[in-house]
Amino acid sequence: MVNTQQYQRGVVLIASLVMVLIVSGIAVTLMSASSVDMKVVNAAQDYDVASEQALADSERAVFDEKQKAATVSALYFNRGEFNAGGDEFVQLEPAGAQATLRLFHNNDGPQDLDCPPRANPTPGIKCNMLSLRSRVEYGKSNRHNVTVVSGLAQEMASISSQ
Repeated sequence: MVNTQQYQRGVVLIASLVMVLIVSGIAVTLMSASSVDMKVVNAAQDYDVASEQALADSERAVFDEKQKAATVSALYFNRGEFNAGGDEFVQLEPAGAQATLRLFHNNDGPQDLDCPPRANPTPGIKCNMLSLRSRVEYGKSNRHNVTVVSGLAQEMASISSQ
């Protein structure tokens, strides 16, 4: 005759081992999902910091250039200083900047453009359109980058008949 009490103890042992394996599998899955979530959160934080750095460096560059005299500031261009449709730029290097800053002239060659619309435009005022591109590399081994493009419109008296 088989001792059913010993047989039942073995079944309980096997059932409890299966339950431990299932619970362990669930725990491992949750921990690995948690580490992926942490990587995603860290990447998002790195992107936000880099974006803010690029924006801050852009603002610092514009402020520094505005403080310079008109003869040395990169913000003041003469007619014909840039070719039409070219990729020419001026490299800006404000103190303490972590971004690569390039100032582009957006006018189509040596011409003045109408300023962005306003409620009461002033006759004879034209605009010099510029864009400032600020690029910051971030992440592990600087594998990623973020670029912030800021538009600048300089009002100036038009000396042309356009």
